[in-house]
Amino acid sequence: MKKKLTKFLCLAACVMLAAAMLALGASAAGKTVYLSGDGDDAHDGASYRTTVKTFARAYALLGDEGGRIVVCGTVNTGAEYTMPASKGTVTITATDGKMTFPLGKIVFGTTLTLGGDTILDRVTLSTSTGVLACGGHNVIFGKDLKTVGSIILVGGYNVIEGATVAEASIARDYTITVNGGDFAYFRVGNRRITGKAPFGNISGNATFIVNGGNFTARDDTANQSAAAGMNEQTGNVSVTINGGRIYGNLFAVGRAGTNETEQNAPKVTGNITVTVNGGQIGGRRLDENQDNTLGFTGKYTLRLNDGLFPRIESIKGGSTASVSISTALSTDRAAVASTYKNPLRVGADPWVIYRDGYYYMVCTSSRGFYCYRSSTLDGLAYANGVPIWTPPATVTAANKMYSKDFWSPELHYVEADEFGEEYAGWWLYFAADDGNNENHRLFCVRALTDDPLGAYGSPVTGEVGVPVKMVVDNDTTWAIGQSLLRANGKTYLMWTSETGRGTANFRQNNSIALLKNPYEVASETTIFNVSDYDWEKHGYAYNAATGAAYPMVVEGATAVYGDNGEIIVTYTGSGYWTSYYALGKLVLKAGADPLDKNSWIKSAEPMFTRQNGIHGPGHAAFTTDAAGNRFMIYHAYLDWKKEQRYVFIQSYTLSGTEFDMNGGPYAADTVLGIYNAQPSIASRVSGFGK
Repeated sequence: MKKKLTKFLCLAACVMLAAAMLALGASAAGKTVYLSGDGDDAHDGASYRTTVKTFARAYALLGDEGGRIVVCGTVNTGAEYTMPASKGTVTITATDGKMTFPLGKIVFGTTLTLGGDTILDRVTLSTSTGVLACGGHNVIFGKDLKTVGSIILVGGYNVIEGATVAEASIARDYTITVNGGDFAYFRVGNRRITGKAPFGNISGNATFIVNGGNFTARDDTANQSAAAGMNEQTGNVSVTINGGRIYGNLFAVGRAGTNETEQNAPKVTGNITVTVNGGQIGGRRLDENQDNTLGFTGKYTLRLNDGLFPRIESIKGGSTASVSISTALSTDRAAVASTYKNPLRVGADPWVIYRDGYYYMVCTSSRGFYCYRSSTLDGLAYANGVPIWTPPATVTAANKMYSKDFWSPELHYVEADEFGEEYAGWWLYFAADDGNNENHRLFCVRALTDDPLGAYGSPVTGEVGVPVKMVVDNDTTWAIGQSLLRANGKTYLMWTSETGRGTANFRQNNSIALLKNPYEVASETTIFNVSDYDWEKHGYAYNAATGAAYPMVVEGATAVYGDNGEIIVTYTGSGYWTSYYALGKLVLKAGADPLDKNSWIKSAEPMFTRQNGIHGPGHAAFTTDAAGNRFMIYHAYLDWKKEQRYVFIQSYTLSGTEFDMNGGPYAADTVLGIYNAQPSIASRVSGFGK
């Protein structure tokens, strides 16, 4: 049944794509005009050597038959621009089939409106925050479209704040097909932001098809993807999701305007049909109405045939709405094949733990620590951060020591058989200081309930938000980055310590001690790993005249457990501020004492290093997907000269103590495979009349 359904859905997607291509005249055959921002409109645009300068000139040269505009360089359309009208379909691209122009880019401001049927593919669209309005035309966004910035995709027109000119109406039918590109969210009709203009009416039937690409607005933002809303719409709307990802919610009717006139105006009387055949919807809501203030009087039909819904909580319809859910989505599926792309999201020092059907992630943050939860590993890309520990609002003598510089959090679940029932539960470990990096120390809080997203506080007093300091080395030395190691029936604390500050032998080292309970050590410290090899020493510097130094670094020790009891610790060598930050490996001898540095066997070469434009990969955590395949979570730079780090996930295999990283790290946006669990979504349905 599943195979038949999959074949049917694939066939349906192909038929819809073929129909969309047919509607656009397939390849938009006709004349080709070359365009670049440094061109000259006196040119004929017949080659990349004689480019024209503006879209107005390019469209004029094409004439009513349409054709192809090849963008050879950057073209800036300005803040508000509407493409010229064309009776024929126009393909806008950065390739002519023989040559590709990698600098081909369209830069726009507040709004770029299309003037006719258009294909956009193999070209870059760039804005800071802007609206791409299709103007009620047939438009295809190709799978090789590149996008930069936050682009809101609108099927109709965009009405900017304060506008008084009458909003445009659309009487024609139109189809928009998204095969690629990253957008913030979509509205199939018009969009307006507190505009005072009279409403326009979309009386034509609108079709919106998603076969690929991403809509990246998460569900903690007000603006979400919707079939209709913010306009009058008497025509019908059909939205079909065959692939791609919607990071946030999907509504039949979006939110109302921000003033009374907009909220009370009649809105949508046409029928809306939403069909999900595949892809992922990462938000919590798949409801008929976003905020129940719009006057929707049409019929809503929701068809859920397949796809993944890693965070869904609500599928709600009105009394006249109908819903159908396939057998596949009405049953629990243990492992559904899916794909993802890196990076998942912005983040540094990511830590992921899986328990009771959910993945939980925490990262370094200047605002305290937020926990992200998802039923799928790659679904962490969609998750909203829930604050689980925030720094003191008012700094006092008592809390100053943990009031600044919150680094390297790790969330662990301590079992009752480790230290006793009283210590069982969730624990959050992190490093902080008073604003002086030399005073970085280790701290922890425990969950005060069974909810890992609930309140955390002191394991001693139970006071919310108050951590305990984990005293190591008599509290005399810098310490960050703690993690837990389980070996030989005992639980150990690993962390990063330092020696030789202010000297030529300044080092950050991996240390370990036995734990008495989750927050107190019961042994002396052992330094079990130092920078021995050249690959671990990038970023080191020492000025003998001033004593200033950057240390030799090994940090981020993390335990990995083999299928047959093997215990491996990965760590990261070299300064995180360099492109050479990379993962190394130590193996604990079978049955040996982790506190004996001679119990560890160290590999001379790194196991995971920079390549394919991924710089400084490190600070790893480890888990599995729904099929039991091993995955590593790490951070890296896409541009090591910039401060921004991103969260990546990477599959690997482990044979004994030998890692195979499956050829990674892969270049950003490479399509990679993963298996995800999909629990039945039937219990999330409510309110539908039939």
